[in-house]
Amino acid sequence: MRFALGLLVVLGAACGAEDGPESVACPDNCMCAAGHACEFDCGTAGCMLAECLGGDCRADCPGGSCNLDCDMMGSCNYDCAGGSCSSDCDQGSTCDVRCPAGNCQILCDEGSTCTLDCTGASMECSLLCEGDGRGTCIGNCNVPSCG
Repeated sequence: MRFALGLLVVLGAACGAEDGPESVACPDNCMCAAGHACEFDCGTAGCMLAECLGGDCRADCPGGSCNLDCDMMGSCNYDCAGGSCSSDCDQGSTCDVRCPAGNCQILCDEGSTCTLDCTGASMECSLLCEGDGRGTCIGNCNVPSCG
């Protein structure tokens, strides 16, 4: 691992695809590079920005209010138990987001495929698709543009 401009960058042996996902504490900004498997731990304070750039990524956000990004053909599975998370799924990525508390906002863009599960959510979630993004939402959802 190394730090660059306040961003925790997970590279090389720090995050290994062969041994399963590496747990990465992410109280602020963090990133997982292509070819690596990472599990972002956002804790109760939330991740300011967790970026999965072509990796196989998971995130746990029990406190909510996390910003979870997935780009460059990444495979992302994000759990936002606390609600009020945002996620940007771009560039041919596959994103599965669980948001049982609701109020999550997901943008599915640039040929990505997204699934948003807001089953049991008291607050409505929103899934927006642009640029050939495709998505489905289950539960309390507003899906204005996905097909």
